[in-house]
Amino acid sequence: MFATVAGLLLIALGLAMGWYGIRPLLAVPRLLATEVREPRSLRATGGFVACRGRASAVEEPIEAPFSGTDCLGLEYEVTERQPFGIAWPWIDAYLDDGVATTAFDLVNDRGRIRVDPAPHRFTLDVSEEVISFATENALPDRVRRFLEIRDVPDTPEWLQSIPGLGRRRFVERRIDPGREYVVFGRIERRDGTVALGGDLVIGEGSPSQIAMGRIWSAAFPLGVSLAFLIGGGLLLFA
Repeated sequence: MFATVAGLLLIALGLAMGWYGIRPLLAVPRLLATEVREPRSLRATGGFVACRGRASAVEEPIEAPFSGTDCLGLEYEVTERQPFGIAWPWIDAYLDDGVATTAFDLVNDRGRIRVDPAPHRFTLDVSEEVISFATENALPDRVRRFLEIRDVPDTPEWLQSIPGLGRRRFVERRIDPGREYVVFGRIERRDGTVALGGDLVIGEGSPSQIAMGRIWSAAFPLGVSLAFLIGGGLLLFA
């Protein structure tokens, strides 16, 4: 009976991890097939296109919650190392995550185009910054206020007392003004101007580098998924 329950649990975890790994790969064929075009050549046809340029602010910038950096959009995560106990000693459990967006221009020597991200309809394939603090008491007031607003609880004392556990990671992926990005999206007309919108992918490097980054990122969760599925199957049919 125990083997059956454990096997089913491992299979369920394997399927969940598999979907987590496969989901970013769904956009890879489209990224590889899309040619990077100049802003001035684009018309509001509704097609999926890509443009390269430097991000330039057109609205009030956003203050990133952990670094305090002014940016034009971001994804953030707060994780905490907690005991797991099922085929793995610990896991970085998600305590909170989210996005913040503002419109900006993508500028190069041959023109500019407006980028209009919508919350939960864009992904940032950019390098992440991990901010960590020695102890919870060392958190800056800015970070502490943000966690209070988001109702993120303090780390339990019992968890802090276990070596290696209770450590928190504060992760930011940002669109920084002045940096160069490749933006994939649908070309639309917004407020009388041509803009990139829809399900945006915003990344650094070439389209092939962005696609390969997604493939490499998916390798670990897919490997864990396969291990869980095999382990669950062995328990069920042993």
